[in-house]
Amino acid sequence: MQELGRLLLKRWYEDIVDSDGNLVYVVRPTNEEEKEKGSDFFVVSNKLESKYLKIKTDKEIKETNLLSLELYKEGDKLEIGEAMQTFPDYFFYWVYPTAELLYWNPTELNPYLIKQIQEIKNFFSRTIKLEKSELLETGLIRSHMVSHNLLDDILDKVN
Repeated sequence: MQELGRLLLKRWYEDIVDSDGNLVYVVRPTNEEEKEKGSDFFVVSNKLESKYLKIKTDKEIKETNLLSLELYKEGDKLEIGEAMQTFPDYFFYWVYPTAELLYWNPTELNPYLIKQIQEIKNFFSRTIKLEKSELLETGLIRSHMVSHNLLDDILDKVN
């Protein structure tokens, strides 16, 4: 399932064109060192700007409207899971099987999440589930809809 999410994100970036019809991004898979740091893709724009991207595919969020973010707590110390790693510039969260991609910059979102977790007494869970609508209202998480042609093409690979 994660591979479908990676394919969706890669194809979405590869399909973006500027007003002249030129491709805007070149996407390559990350090397082993970059993967170990938590990134799936390295993207370079036609203006030579670059970004590292990570994606998670979630099959439950469509029904629950809850984002699942992994955190680990040992004593008073919180450790982050993949959705909060700060090496990728952007983290994408696919609301499978819809056209919606949620995305955020981990360095912007993490302080908000840590504050939320610190307010939860007796937090022992490895996964914190937060309301999608509440996170969108913060402006720290954004939503993008991919084209239905792209979505259909990706979902056809399941069948």
